[in-house]
Amino acid sequence: MSLSDDIHDSKLAPVFQKVLERHGLDLNRYKIAFLKRRFNIRMRERGLSDYVEYAKLLEKDPQEFSELFQKLCINVTNFFRDSHVYSTFATHVLPVILSQVKTFDKIRVWSAGCATGEEPYSLAILFSHALNDNGRIEVIASDVNQEAIQFAKEGKYPANALRELPEELRIKYFRLLHDNKNNTTEYQVIEQVKNLVTFKVGDMLSNQDKYFDVIFCRNVLIYYAKETQEIIFTKFHKILKENGHLVIGMDETMLGKESQKLFTSIMPRERIYRKNNLKPKELGLKNLPKQ
Repeated sequence: MSLSDDIHDSKLAPVFQKVLERHGLDLNRYKIAFLKRRFNIRMRERGLSDYVEYAKLLEKDPQEFSELFQKLCINVTNFFRDSHVYSTFATHVLPVILSQVKTFDKIRVWSAGCATGEEPYSLAILFSHALNDNGRIEVIASDVNQEAIQFAKEGKYPANALRELPEELRIKYFRLLHDNKNNTTEYQVIEQVKNLVTFKVGDMLSNQDKYFDVIFCRNVLIYYAKETQEIIFTKFHKILKENGHLVIGMDETMLGKESQKLFTSIMPRERIYRKNNLKPKELGLKNLPKQ
C-alpha cells in the first residue's frame, strides 16, 4: 500500500484500535490529510514508505505506539496566543460574563485541548486580573497527551512562550528562574494561578464536566473531520450555561448547517461565539455521546 492510498485501509484498523485503547485517541475522528502527514513523518524517521510495513513494525515494537502518539499530538502554543483575541474577549465578553454570574457563584472555564498549559494559565490570569478574586475562578484544562499535561502541571516555561504576554502580567503572575550553570531562563507560574487550574488527561468528547461559562477550544478543531466537528460543537452547546461563550481558533469556523444553529458569531474576526438557547426539538441533532 503506497503513501497515496487511503490511510483508513482495513489493514490499519488494528493500529487505530490500539491507539484508542492505549491513549484514548480515536483516529477515525481526524482528517485523512492530517493523519497522513503525521504517519508519514514517523514512517520516514523509521525508514519506511508503506503503511503495511509500518503496521508490522507497530506489532513488533510496542514503544513505537508512544512515538507515533507524540507525532499525532499538536502542542504548539504560547501564552495569550493571538493576543488581540484575549484583548477583545477581556474588553467585550468578560464584562458580560461577570454581569451574568451571581456574586458567590464560580466562573467555570474549559480549555479543551490545552496542550502544555499555556492557554488555561492565560485564562486563569485573565480572569484573576479582572476579578481580583481567585476564589471565584475555576479553569478545567484537558488534553489527550499525558506528557503534555505533566509538563503543564509543572508550570515552568521558556521566555519565548511569554512573548505575547503584557509585561505587567509577566511580573505579577510569574517568577523568573535563571539557571546559571546552563545559562538558561525560565518563568514559573505562581501558585495562586496554578491553583486555579485543574488538569485532566482525556479526549474532549469523553470529558464529563459541564455548566461552563466559557469554552476555549482553539487550533484543535482543524484536525478533526467535519462530522466530528459537528458532534463537538453539539457537546459544547449542551454543557455551556445559558448565554455561554465559545472561542475557537483563527483558522477555524462553523461550516456545518447544524452547528450554525447552536451559536451566534458575535465577533467574527476573533472567532468568538455566543450560545443560542434553543429548545431540544429545535436542535434536530443526533450522535452526541452520553454524558
